[in-house]
Amino acid sequence: MSITFLLSGLAGCDPVKHQSATGLKKTTTRKMEFQSADSNQTDPFMINLLKEYPQFFDSVIKNKENLRIQIIYTQIDRNKKGDVKLTDHYYNVNPGNYFYPASTVKFPIAVLALQKLNELKIAGLDRNTTMITETDYSGQTSVNNDPGSGDGRPTIAHYIKKILLVSDNDAFNRLYEFLG
Repeated sequence: MSITFLLSGLAGCDPVKHQSATGLKKTTTRKMEFQSADSNQTDPFMINLLKEYPQFFDSVIKNKENLRIQIIYTQIDRNKKGDVKLTDHYYNVNPGNYFYPASTVKFPIAVLALQKLNELKIAGLDRNTTMITETDYSGQTSVNNDPGSGDGRPTIAHYIKKILLVSDNDAFNRLYEFLG
């Protein structure tokens, strides 16, 4: 069994319709039904999972209301044919509490940029290598320096820092362009 975590503030959004680019059949189990828009939904699986790792989740459990924590955990199972079954589990999810998802894409882009650097396998190329950006079309701007970095050089490391510290959109755009 393979398991994937999806921690997200997207609980207020409509459920995702799963489509398969590979032709594999996907089924989804939706177990959640809300009493009202004001009620929070938690299934027993999530309570047990979080309690199993108190070193990581005790503060989450104790402060779930103050922190407005909502967790959607998607379990991915495959049968012998390779067909995918997705099962969603919920913790403190309330469709009346919407979270704007815009910045949730920034962290995965940072991780993917580091992965691409590793996969390029170019000697001397790393996250601290200067990254000069030119324009391909009118919607882009070129970048030759970054006054916010310590030495004025734009680098993937500094773009990641800007994404994680201040949710910088320009830094996100640079890494998105880097990924192609």
